[in-house]
Amino acid sequence: MHAINPVTSASDLPIELEVRILSELPAREIQRCRRISKHFRDVIDEKSNAHLLFQPGQIRSRTKLSDELAYVTDLAGVDLLEAFSRWLSRRAIWRIPECKQVILRAFCDHWAAQQTMPESLDSTTEMEIPDFELQWLSDALLTLHINVHALIDPWGDIDIDEFITTVALLALDQNEEAMQRFGITAEKIRKYGEEVVANANRLAAPIVTPKSVPPNVMLNKRPLTTVRSWRACRPISANDYTFPELHLHGLGDNKWLSEILQIPEIPSTCFQIFAYCAGSDWTYEKLERAEEGNALTELEKTAILQDIILY
Repeated sequence: MHAINPVTSASDLPIELEVRILSELPAREIQRCRRISKHFRDVIDEKSNAHLLFQPGQIRSRTKLSDELAYVTDLAGVDLLEAFSRWLSRRAIWRIPECKQVILRAFCDHWAAQQTMPESLDSTTEMEIPDFELQWLSDALLTLHINVHALIDPWGDIDIDEFITTVALLALDQNEEAMQRFGITAEKIRKYGEEVVANANRLAAPIVTPKSVPPNVMLNKRPLTTVRSWRACRPISANDYTFPELHLHGLGDNKWLSEILQIPEIPSTCFQIFAYCAGSDWTYEKLERAEEGNALTELEKTAILQDIILY
């Protein structure tokens, strides 16, 4: 009994079916098929097949990126603590105070701007946004998370009752009425704090600390759009890790990348925090050349979209 040659068998199919099967493969597998078979190379290089061959994969990648971006930026009606967890789950955060301040300020401003006035509130009443209290609470909860996650505890054993009473609830004491209009209560703060202490990993991505993360942790993040908050994350002493390959300014800008790849722009309130990054040097270099005017083939564009990371 002879073994079946998958290449020969596939090449016996009608061209339209071949193209549909190939369109379900990752770009790297399409490229592999192109290398190992002249027949596939002819099918893949045929311009009239490009739309059916590459469009499905591109749509899948664009949908994935759009959903990931919406998860952390479309926060209308999303509870503050849930929204806070979404941001932390997407970003690693340095312990450097300046980095925390940039991220927390952007988060509070972005979240508050999307919230609507509760129906129970008189529509003629201006809804006060408790900026200071929101940032105080966010900072307190982030500090608790860092202490638990990174096992850095300046108080000895963490006493959740003391922490909630002396730190987090101060935000409510400052402006309880305004905070409650946003659905922020003492009970919710306590429950969230207890969840952080019980399992910090459930609420956030790993925190970047000098002791727990290898020096190349950020070298595989190749920002394609500017991340201003990373300026505050640069090492401040000779003992800290350095990231010589970290491109703080990325390639082009939000609009350029959005237009060339047809992906949603990162909202202006968030592009200091989040960025589209290239998952490989190949992707970064291809887009670098594209910025200089070189055209991308549909296969290259498909591969790039599958390699883009929202970080």
